[in-house]
Amino acid sequence: MTALDGGVAVKAFRLVVCAALLVASGANAGCTPREVFLAAMAWVDGRPVIVLAPCKGSQVRRVSLFEDPAPLWEVAAPQAVDYAEIPLFTTPDGWTQTQGALQELRDDRTYVAGGDIVGRSSVSGVQFTPPMLKDLGPYEVLAQPGKKAEKMSRKAYRKYARDAC
Repeated sequence: MTALDGGVAVKAFRLVVCAALLVASGANAGCTPREVFLAAMAWVDGRPVIVLAPCKGSQVRRVSLFEDPAPLWEVAAPQAVDYAEIPLFTTPDGWTQTQGALQELRDDRTYVAGGDIVGRSSVSGVQFTPPMLKDLGPYEVLAQPGKKAEKMSRKAYRKYARDAC
C-alpha cells in the first residue's frame, strides 16, 4: 500500500462518517422532546384544585396557572415533590408564591394549569374553564392527555401520568 492509497482510504472513511452523520441528523431534524403529561384539575369542596402526578421518577418543583400567555398565579417548592394536590390561590406550607395576585377564576375565561418537573423541558398542562371543573365528580379530574381536556378518574389519571415518560 502506498502513501497515496492510505490518504484515499482516510478520505473515503471520512466521507462515509460524514454521510452517516448527515443521515442521522436528518432523521432527528424537526423532532422535539415529547411533552410529558403532568397537570390535571379537580373540584374539591367548591374550590379548584390542581393535581400534579408526574411520571415515575420525576418530581414537581413549580405549579402555575396561566391565562394565555401571562402567568397569573404560581407557587414553587423548596424541594421537588412526587405528587401534589394544591387548591388554587393557596400557598402550601414551605412553598413560596412567586407570581400573581389572582384570587378567583372567572367563568368566561380559559385557563391553563401546569408546572415544572425536574429534568423535563417540555411539560403538558390542562386547559379548562371553571364550568368544566364544576361538572367533575368527587373522584374525577379534568386532564389533557391529547388535544382536548377530558374527564377521567383520579386513578386513571395517576396511571396515565406515571406511564407518560
